Amino acid sequence: MSLRDVSRPPVQSGDVCWYCRGRLIWGGDHDISEEEEFFDMSSNLSCSDCGAHVIYYRLKEQEDG
Repeated sequence: MSLRDVSRPPVQSGDVCWYCRGRLIWGGDHDISEEEEFFDMSSNLSCSDCGAHVIYYRLKEQEDG
């Protein structure tokens, strides 16, 4: 089984590697809300063709107050 077989289905153009235009494979999400001031989640992806690694960070929602 290749990495392409276990990836989640593409949902947007963000699934494309900036370097080689290969498909980005989702590796997992991590709750970082306790150790990060501005972000609550990180998601890591890797390219199925060139092996580039991408990490996305999600901003914490603003608290009213």
